[in-house]
Formats: sequence, structure tokens, C-alpha cells
Amino acid sequence: MCAFTTAGIHTPPNAVMSGLDLYTVGRLLGHADTGSTERYAHLADEHVREAAGRISGIVGGALTAGRKREADHGE
Repeated sequence: MCAFTTAGIHTPPNAVMSGLDLYTVGRLLGHADTGSTERYAHLADEHVREAAGRISGIVGGALTAGRKREADHGE
């Protein structure tokens, strides 16, 4: 198994912000549950804003597609 420093990831917050989920980070750190990992994995405000923007785009796209389908089918 590769250590965090070997992978170029030095802290749990950086690991999470680079795309790893809390469960995986916790397992790599030897934590028994994600509660232990959550104490160390504080996400930067910018990372949270970016995630909110991505989710907003996904939801907005789904709503637009649904409206278009309804319009195309006369619903």
C-alpha cells in the first residue's frame, strides 16, 4: 500500500479535496470509522463552493432536460 507522502498527499483534507472519499482516506490512515477521519478532513470553503456549483449545474441540467421532454411531448 502506498503511503500518503508517497502519493504526494500529505493530509486528510488534501486527500479529500483531491477526490478521495472519507471512507477511503480513513482506511488508508487506519481509522476504524469515518468519524475519526472527519475530525481531520475540514474542507476548504472554495472546495465546498465548487462542489455546490457542480451539483447546481447537474440539477439545473436535469430540470431543463425534463422541461424540454415535457414540451416535446405536449405534457
